[in-house]
Amino acid sequence: MLGDIACMADASIYVPVISASAAILGAAISPVSNYFQYSRQAKRDREEQYDTALRAACVDLLRAVGELRDQVASNHEYRGGDEMGARLAQMRQYVTAAKLHAVSIALLAPRALAEPAEQLAKAADRLGAAAAESTDPRARASNRAPDFRELETSIVSFSEAAVAHARRKPVANRARGRRAVSPPHDAAPTAADR
Repeated sequence: MLGDIACMADASIYVPVISASAAILGAAISPVSNYFQYSRQAKRDREEQYDTALRAACVDLLRAVGELRDQVASNHEYRGGDEMGARLAQMRQYVTAAKLHAVSIALLAPRALAEPAEQLAKAADRLGAAAAESTDPRARASNRAPDFRELETSIVSFSEAAVAHARRKPVANRARGRRAVSPPHDAAPTAADR
């Protein structure tokens, strides 16, 4: 009987210890679970911000070279006058914008996208230089039709590379109806690394 009482006393000690351990473990699981949930959400947010920034840089580059093309064509059709200086300045701004957007893409994207962006910016620069050279300062008018072939070829190459890069993204992870993707992990250096 004494042994039974001793056993019951031992058991009565273990029950509170086990209950307290379970409560402590339960309290610890919730913060750990919340941490992992917040970590996954933060990763999805970073990936979404990366995609948004890269998409915006690509669109901005295409917009800048499109505006440059339109400005060069407009300058050629302009029959001369005091506005030519302002028109050439606007053209130079579009060239500068194209170069800046190409650098943004090079900082964000792998080489497969950075190189066509760089080539497009160079084609824009050459078009701007040729248009400026073909402007007669005395007549304040263009004396030679612009050649858009290199720019248009570069636009097509860059657009195809941008679409291919966007389609290459994994679609496996879906979170709340949004596509979760990750930045490129290729080991190839971008244009900025050269």
